[in-house]
Amino acid sequence: MYKKSFFSTFFIVIFFVLFSCSYAQTINKLTTIEGVRENELIGYGLVVGLPGTGDSVKQSPFTFQALYNLLHKLGINIPEKNKCLDSKNTASVVVTAKLPPFARSGQKINVEVSSVGNSTSLSGGTLLLTPLLGLDNKIYAIAQGSIPFFNEKKISNIISHRYFIFNSRNNNVAILKNSAIIEKSVDSKFGNKNTINFQLNKPDIIIAQKISDRINFSYKNASFVLNPNIIQLNINKKSYKNIINMISDIEKMFININVNEPKIIVNNRTGLVISNADIKVGSCTIVSKHFSLLIKINKNDLSGCSDQQKFDFLSKKFDNKKIYHNNKLNTVLIKNAVDIHVILSILNKFHITPDEIVSILTSMKDVGALPATLDIRKQ
Repeated sequence: MYKKSFFSTFFIVIFFVLFSCSYAQTINKLTTIEGVRENELIGYGLVVGLPGTGDSVKQSPFTFQALYNLLHKLGINIPEKNKCLDSKNTASVVVTAKLPPFARSGQKINVEVSSVGNSTSLSGGTLLLTPLLGLDNKIYAIAQGSIPFFNEKKISNIISHRYFIFNSRNNNVAILKNSAIIEKSVDSKFGNKNTINFQLNKPDIIIAQKISDRINFSYKNASFVLNPNIIQLNINKKSYKNIINMISDIEKMFININVNEPKIIVNNRTGLVISNADIKVGSCTIVSKHFSLLIKINKNDLSGCSDQQKFDFLSKKFDNKKIYHNNKLNTVLIKNAVDIHVILSILNKFHITPDEIVSILTSMKDVGALPATLDIRKQ
């Protein structure tokens, strides 16, 4: 039997934002500039000061080796075969980050710390100085910071703070805000060429032409559509002396676009679900170890179902007693056309986690029961 309150164990927020058939959007939200992108960084480091929740030397020998090398660099010599360091207050971690375009030396960026050993929690530890490398094996940033300690019994699943993000359901991952300092910037040839390409986030020849027309309205004959994905901007350096101001002006221009395709955004860390339209769900069956959900749009398909299974869940009307008390098999059958928010509201009553939400929506999309684009995000 499930607990009465779902929100006592997990919190999922569902927002459904309904738009009109068209809306205005700025060009910088619809496009990116070719060659201007983030660069991935990675590094190996140590988290120390853990309250007995770190790696075991026997099962994670690389942690001992890393700690041995660190102490040796600091002038502390110990026998390499000495296992006295197995105090479980140290954990090996991989530190990842994204180097923003045009980032300069001295700026700070966020880092994500993930355990690679057998530690049970990184909570309460301190990430030691960790160099972050690019694909060229050069150091672009240095990370260091503290991971606060939490009483997991008294906090919600996602803790967001000004300086960190901690997920109590997975104690071996933490995001430290502004904990890495950029040491080296990436050289960019932006503005050195005679052309700049704007790439649409989603290829669409109609939107591409609208963007080109809007640019040409302010800068005569400055752009043309190269293909459904690219709008090329010709730079006349004599006419447009300040290219940066020109690009900034273009990116702030508004374009009227139509909402052609429904979209659902799911955050698998927080469980947040956002939709841009009413999305009707097709017939399908969802079977879990905790429940069964049958969606049958055709009422003729109900002939083989028992009376106990024939529950009507109309939009925004749910009967908890039918689900928890009169339904021993935890089987819910929907025989009316419903929106996706109805399905998600029912799933919430069965303690569905964010990972399960993502899995269910992805599977519904695969079998053709969810006519919408899925955007799965981690942050």
